[in-house]
Amino acid sequence: MKTESGHLVLFKLHGNRSNCLLFSPSEDLPIEIFIRKFKDDLNLKVSDLKKELDLTFENFEKLDGNASRFIPTLGKIPRDWLKERGYPESDLEKKWMLLEELRDILDTPHYRIIKQGHSYELSLLPHPDEITVKEFGDPIQAANELFYYGVIRSQFEQGKARLVKEQNDQIKRTRSFIEKAKANLETLKSSPPPSQLADVIMANLHQFKNGEARIYDFYTQEERTISIPANQTPQAYAEKLYKKKKTRKLEWEQLEKNIKHKQKSLEASEIILEELQTVKDYRTLKKFIKSKDINPKGKRDVEMLPFKEFTYKGYPIWVGKSAKANDEMLRKYSKKNDYWLHARNVAGSHVVIKWQGMAEPKDDILETAGSLAAHYSKAKSQPLAPVIFTQVKFVRKVKGSPAGSVAVDKETVIMVEPKSPEVLFGKSN
Repeated sequence: MKTESGHLVLFKLHGNRSNCLLFSPSEDLPIEIFIRKFKDDLNLKVSDLKKELDLTFENFEKLDGNASRFIPTLGKIPRDWLKERGYPESDLEKKWMLLEELRDILDTPHYRIIKQGHSYELSLLPHPDEITVKEFGDPIQAANELFYYGVIRSQFEQGKARLVKEQNDQIKRTRSFIEKAKANLETLKSSPPPSQLADVIMANLHQFKNGEARIYDFYTQEERTISIPANQTPQAYAEKLYKKKKTRKLEWEQLEKNIKHKQKSLEASEIILEELQTVKDYRTLKKFIKSKDINPKGKRDVEMLPFKEFTYKGYPIWVGKSAKANDEMLRKYSKKNDYWLHARNVAGSHVVIKWQGMAEPKDDILETAGSLAAHYSKAKSQPLAPVIFTQVKFVRKVKGSPAGSVAVDKETVIMVEPKSPEVLFGKSN
């Protein structure tokens, strides 16, 4: 486009590298560009842009019907138009007829905004009604509307679709958690209490030899073989089972509490999803997000939670996401009596077992958390890995030490098999 002063304004329409260039009447190179970070545009010459295309059938035949070489400026939409009409597999004559039809349409401009997924594009070609949004005779009006649809409307639709997907994913995860927790609770309720086995052991102490006895179980009215763990007496093992009965009740209550909490969370997500369907524009979407205190995934959630969270037998188990996150998890989220675990002498994630208001975690809880600590460490490929555990109050940060580095004043070592969340809990994270 030439100005009254004779300057040339050139619009370079090239996807996300589009630009506007200004040429003086006497210069072949631009004297100014609108988007200055595209420095290569300063080397564009006006003289190089003036290319005459040979659009004769002879040249078309010479190029063996290659449409992209015959008309190098053909974009994706006209190429797709040709493909839909069988251009690639057609003979030369049919290809020429299709290309001539395409050129006739392009030479009679009628502008259309079409929708492909969540993307809006400008086209000079006819399209089915289901993807044609609007049609125009005026190119300026078409360009203005394209900006609205391509930027504002597209941003709204993509943002809404992302939120809908996140809410659906959250609902799916929550339902899965509730189903598994209910199954665990039912198993807990239906299985005999550990004290029954303890009663049977105490009633038959004289029959145990080398930690094993074949005795009559007066609860099930059947004979059974009972083996006592190594390095324990029958009395000590029975005492451990009596204590386990007390923790069983707490585990029961914790599962019920977790189910109740997740059901409330599920109801909230379902309400958000239902109301989200009624949102029709970007401004309303922004207000909705603010009023519901929700954010797209990857912003607030990552910012607030520096750890992956798992649950085993009602106990939350946290795994730090990075060295910096390990420090933040210990400093901001952990209590002094929580259990802390880490693979011994190798780099890895910090793992924390939360148990405030619950019974102190038993061996199986510690071993499960230890398997996660080993899995999220440099020892994950070993068949067995040493893992240290202690309470958070015995873990301290040394001033000036690297992120994730701590000093441990008291520790216990256990040998565990590194196991992924999929193996331990049947889920990925």
